[in-house]
Amino acid sequence: MSAWLSLFELPPHPVTGLVLVVVSLIWAIRSRRKRRPNLLAAQVALLASAISQVALTFGQGDASLLSIIGALLQISLGQLFAFWVVALLIIRGVFVLRTRNDNAHIFTRNRK
Repeated sequence: MSAWLSLFELPPHPVTGLVLVVVSLIWAIRSRRKRRPNLLAAQVALLASAISQVALTFGQGDASLLSIIGALLQISLGQLFAFWVVALLIIRGVFVLRTRNDNAHIFTRNRK
C-alpha cells in the first residue's frame, strides 16, 4: 500500500464503509435544508468513524471501556478527511436527486 493511501487509511474496513454509507444516506435524506452540506458531511464523518470503531472493538471481543476509548482516540485526521469527502459526495448526490424530483410537481403545490 502506498504512503498516501495509508495516510487516509484507504481502503477502509468493510464495516466502516457500510456505516459511512448508511449514516450519510440517513443524514442526507432526513435533512430539511439543502444548505451547508459541508457541515453535514463533517457530522457524518465523525459519527461514522466513532460508530465503526466501537463496532470493530465489540467485534474483536475485548470490549472494555479503556479499549473503546483507545479505539476512538486512534481515529486519524486523514481518515476523517477521507470520510468527509465520501460523505460530501453522497450527500450532494442525494441533494441533486431531491432537487431534480422537486421540480416535477411545481404546478400542483399550494393550490387553494
